Amino acid sequence: MKSTVSLLSILLFTALVLTACSKKNIYNSETITQLELNDYINKIKTSDNFIIIDVRTAPEFEKGHYPTAININLIQSKKFQQEIEKLDRSKTIFLYCETAHRSPFATNFLKKAGFTKIYDLEKGYSQIRKHSTQN
Repeated sequence: MKSTVSLLSILLFTALVLTACSKKNIYNSETITQLELNDYINKIKTSDNFIIIDVRTAPEFEKGHYPTAININLIQSKKFQQEIEKLDRSKTIFLYCETAHRSPFATNFLKKAGFTKIYDLEKGYSQIRKHSTQN
């Protein structure tokens, strides 16, 4: 019961923060860029020193994820922050969630943690799934 209350509190907090933050403000910087699917994939293909982070839950990740992505669940915010602290800040970060509702929050964590090149997938992993079923 306590973990359910904690999860609900985190979800509510996340929703409030995302509602309060304008996506235009988040992506209006040299540090954070939101890319549509083709540009995102092309940017990964032409990048060298990078990490792909899937910020969805473990069950979502297990159902499918971008090749070479690591899973760092944003919902577990304290653990998310701890895992982010372990990452190399010189690397370019590509991240995504399911529908681009959680990933903007994650971009702020990453920026505050000192990452300087962050790319977020517009519309999230749902676009990858949609694209793969069309091909």
